Amino acid sequence: MTNHTLSKATMTTKNAPLSPRLSPLDRPRKRVKVQRSLRSAITLNERGVNAWLNGDFREAEKYFSQALCRVDVGFLCNAIQVSIDTYISMDQEMKIREDKPSAGMDDVPSYDKTSHSKASEIPELKTRDTTSSTRKRHEYDEGMTVFNFPLSFGEGETSDMCSRSLLYNVGVTYASRHDFANAKSWFQRALASVETSSTNADILHVRALHNIGMCLYHMDELAEAMIFYTQSLAFAMHITKRESAPLQAANLNCIGILHFHCQASNGQKAMEILTESLLKYRASGDAFVLQVGTVLNNIGRVYYLLEQYDNALRVYKEALAIRSSVLGCDSVDVAATIYNCGQTLHQLGQLDQALRYYDDFLSLTKEKFGEKSRDVAIVYRCIGEIYHEKGELQRARETLVLALVAGRSSLAQAHQEIASCLNKLGNLCYEMKDHDAALGYYQDGLQVEKRIFQSTHPHIIITLTNMAHIYKNRGDYGLALGAYRQVHSRQKGTFGESSIECAMTLSSIGLMQYHLKFYDDAFESYQAALRIRRDAYKTDDHVDIASTLNSIGLVLFKQNILDMSRKCFTESLRIRMNLLGADHRDVAILYYNIATIFFEMGQEEQAINLYKETLRVERVSLGPDHPDVVLTLQHIGQVLQQVGKLEAALEYYNEALEVERSRKGADPVAAAKILNLIGNIHLQCCQIPEMMKCFTEASRIFEANQSGEVLMVAGYNIYSLNKLHPEAAPIA
Repeated sequence: MTNHTLSKATMTTKNAPLSPRLSPLDRPRKRVKVQRSLRSAITLNERGVNAWLNGDFREAEKYFSQALCRVDVGFLCNAIQVSIDTYISMDQEMKIREDKPSAGMDDVPSYDKTSHSKASEIPELKTRDTTSSTRKRHEYDEGMTVFNFPLSFGEGETSDMCSRSLLYNVGVTYASRHDFANAKSWFQRALASVETSSTNADILHVRALHNIGMCLYHMDELAEAMIFYTQSLAFAMHITKRESAPLQAANLNCIGILHFHCQASNGQKAMEILTESLLKYRASGDAFVLQVGTVLNNIGRVYYLLEQYDNALRVYKEALAIRSSVLGCDSVDVAATIYNCGQTLHQLGQLDQALRYYDDFLSLTKEKFGEKSRDVAIVYRCIGEIYHEKGELQRARETLVLALVAGRSSLAQAHQEIASCLNKLGNLCYEMKDHDAALGYYQDGLQVEKRIFQSTHPHIIITLTNMAHIYKNRGDYGLALGAYRQVHSRQKGTFGESSIECAMTLSSIGLMQYHLKFYDDAFESYQAALRIRRDAYKTDDHVDIASTLNSIGLVLFKQNILDMSRKCFTESLRIRMNLLGADHRDVAILYYNIATIFFEMGQEEQAINLYKETLRVERVSLGPDHPDVVLTLQHIGQVLQQVGKLEAALEYYNEALEVERSRKGADPVAAAKILNLIGNIHLQCCQIPEMMKCFTEASRIFEANQSGEVLMVAGYNIYSLNKLHPEAAPIA
């Protein structure tokens, strides 16, 4: 009986740790057994091609990987930049991987469009919206993905040649699933195999370089993509086969698109390159007619970028005819060109025609992607803009609400397009004088913007400014002041403390403080605004400086510093007359304010003369029946009444009444107030019948209109300085 013993080196105990299972990458080369059967690889490759054609890209990857095992023993032994799942057998993979659906149109990465064709373009360099890349947004064809199909091979090819094609095919499966990082790794491996081979593989060399560029393009690495597209073009130019011209055309198109999307927006360079691509495609025969349509669409986009809208429309229509004939009217790429035509017509001011194209695009995208896709949201916004421009504000509002609903359904809630739509709705509601609704949209938009932008971003500043304006118009001066202060704080960080933007906001802060009777604070705010503007403009002869001086004069008037107030008004008047002329409405405001100062200082004759000059300028600049003309006539009458010139006062009151009653949109309550003033003049003159007639008529109008006004019976009533902040004042 043989005595078997174990050496110490081979003994194990129950406490010894088990060795971890080696992955295929960790196994020694000598343990790998690979069946190098070319026939088996051909069969597996054809199965992979069929699976790819059926849209099952994961299944295709498995077949290509198995085929690669048959022809390349190094495939299992060399580390490459792909998932370890590639090396797991098909049976094991089916058990442990999720059965995910194949990638479809809705899974294509989506982008924020900063150039004109929001439904068919990619943004400028380093400005893509990567946060929404998994959202439902179709990427329309711009000719960047040309070699997007796997290769077949036969028994006449060597194992090395088959290996290169299979490496390339695996890359195609990843690209089809929009996993561009892994796709790039496979294309790089195929490229390395081609470059180390002694056999002729020129076309595969061009394709691998091109597809690496395509992957980098989709990964937002545009500068690197340009390098590979340029290298692909260089190799294509040295190929003598028939494939050379279309290969060159494909790369030229991609290089032109990269120039189009770069931050510098080099439209002329893009146009030159795309035109060369178009010529080469056209010279390649009818087989490339669809590519001709794609390049034409791209050229149209460059014309649009260059603001050559007539040329853009001409080229778009040519592209549309080609795409429609080849792809059919229900193609999404046809829809992209339809959208581009619509937006070009929009720029040309042909709104009804643009609307028809937008409607066609909307119908098709609804059918393809559903009622609430991102593309539907975009075109709804465009349609809303057209209704807005046509003055159909209610329809514009309804359409923008549809855009908001579709956008919120297809995008993340914190997305720039959502914020933009909310801002447009706020602006529209503000224009419609629905301030409550406008404020609600601005507040919602602000919450979105705070989540996606830094606190000093210009969009946040604009939204806060809009909210402050609404608070001001509603008379909520405290809320407005708080909002303007937030704006100023952010502007200092964004534009600098001495920026014109800060000066504008300081003026608004001063106005709110004026309304809240914080006169010392208002004076400081206006003074700060004045210093900034004088430093920026290097002269006092500027309308903004004139406006600021007027505002300072108003604050000083409220503080009863009349002489300094008059000096501010006088200097503002000099600037405005110099810049705007003697008969401008803003000049009338200064005449009025200076006249009021003289009146307060007891210099009635000078005051009356300046009030009359105010009236003259208002009649010239505003027309004889403007409401401001009526107010000035009343005020002159009241001043004359104050100094005892009752007959002259009565003449101005009667003229004011006549103008008020005859003007379009006459206000009966305003007419009744003038009747009340006339009645008081008759009272002072002891003309009782005339007095009773005026008082009776005024009382009847007050009661009929439920105005809340009551009859004022007095010898005279001094007209207050309500017109110091008329609606026409630049700052007030």
